[in-house]
Amino acid sequence: LKSDLYAPVGIRRPFRGKLHSRFLWMKSLGESDFILKALINGKRRELGLAPAESVYRYFIDQPDTIIAVDDRIAHIPSGYDPYIRQIHTLYHEDTGNLDGALQDFLTSGSKPVVVSFGSAEYTVSEFQELLKRTVETIRGIGRRTVVISRAAAADFARDETVFCCKYAPHAALLPKAEAIVHHGGIGTVFAALKSGTPQIVIPQGLDQYYWAEIIREKKWGKAAYSDCRSFSDMLKSALYGLADDREMRDSIAEIADWLNSARYREESLRKLQTAMPACFEGKPV
Repeated sequence: LKSDLYAPVGIRRPFRGKLHSRFLWMKSLGESDFILKALINGKRRELGLAPAESVYRYFIDQPDTIIAVDDRIAHIPSGYDPYIRQIHTLYHEDTGNLDGALQDFLTSGSKPVVVSFGSAEYTVSEFQELLKRTVETIRGIGRRTVVISRAAAADFARDETVFCCKYAPHAALLPKAEAIVHHGGIGTVFAALKSGTPQIVIPQGLDQYYWAEIIREKKWGKAAYSDCRSFSDMLKSALYGLADDREMRDSIAEIADWLNSARYREESLRKLQTAMPACFEGKPV
């Protein structure tokens, strides 16, 4: 949602002042209209529909839009309520079990750092290099590592301090980890918060820069930027800082307690019923 408090998606360092944000939004909305409006309105014309005046309003800024992110994690900008509703985060928790080999690795030494870049594995052009630099930095400061990736095993096959797997359920793995290093997708952000695990976000695009800033500002973790020459030093500093940052540990524990509380579950259901009443008609809750 457009706001002076942060930049559009895909902008590194989302807040550098209100005037800067205002300029970036004006630029972004103009580019969206230039690139997409003719295409959208061509199809709408074929269907006998009125033209869309703005791509932004066509996709996002509409009555009854629902933002599914807990307001303790991120507030919608002022002026949108009740025009746009905000409910708690919709999150499917994978309750699967850990693989036996992974379980053995976890019990054989100190808590590892989990590395998982999620969808960025398929969208970042130099993903292998990013993954290699990240894992080598973590190894370089003596941390054990669990890498969740479909393309990592060959690079680290001979290293006993690195365990590679294609998949592991976050709910079971993250409580056993020292921290998770990830791309900043909201699913991984929420899983780390719910499990009470410190996180280091290395954003790669879209809303990931926004979530990196949120995590840093609320002291739920750190952010590092892979396009910086000092990326390795930035990541090292973030990892070293996690262990000694009592304020961060307290902030993480507080949000984890809330997300796992009975009150949170009750509010989630109530807000969902209020926002989407037709989905609950005639159904027991």
